[in-house]
Amino acid sequence: MKSKTPFLVVTVLALLVFSLLGAYFIFSFKKSKTIAKIYKDKKLVCSISLDDVNQAYTIEIKGENGEINVIEVDKGKIRMKEANCPDGTCVRMGWINGGLLPVVCLPHHVVIEIEGEDDAEKFDDKAY
Repeated sequence: MKSKTPFLVVTVLALLVFSLLGAYFIFSFKKSKTIAKIYKDKKLVCSISLDDVNQAYTIEIKGENGEINVIEVDKGKIRMKEANCPDGTCVRMGWINGGLLPVVCLPHHVVIEIEGEDDAEKFDDKAY
């Protein structure tokens, strides 16, 4: 009859190694802060750390021709609350909290995008 001891030792060591590697990867990745950047006419208006917001507030962006965009900021999310643009698509986009899709008001040239604090600048100023 064969001994199962070498098989058990190898199995236990493999589980231990995979457990330690898993713990290393879980704890070594720090969570970067969520940064919302607001642009008007391709120029950065402001940069907001959404993780540090304690109370909701609004930002009003005015254009030269009477354009008004009201942006609402809350903990971990941001949206275009009001805009006097003709189509209102930017308002209907709702809250965003990740970097997948920006909120864009094409008629007023206002863009809200989200990126991590450690991300490289990825805003393409030729995009709109």
